[in-house]
Amino acid sequence: MWQSYRSWCEDQGYFLRDRASRKLFTSRVLQPDTTSYVDISQKVLSATAARYMVHWISSLACQFAAWTGNNDDLKPGCI
Repeated sequence: MWQSYRSWCEDQGYFLRDRASRKLFTSRVLQPDTTSYVDISQKVLSATAARYMVHWISSLACQFAAWTGNNDDLKPGCI
């Protein structure tokens, strides 16, 4: 996932300081414990990086919709 995210950011021209840290993609950061939701530090994911992360996830969802072709609801807006 990290390499996909990193190459997507580089293709978009986003600078390293504007991206999520590689630490975000570790299971230690993303796995919640049994009593709470995942809490991500701003040292790992700033507000700007979170915005870019949403754009990256959106592009992955569009790719997935194009690959599967099963759900037409996923396709509008994906180019």
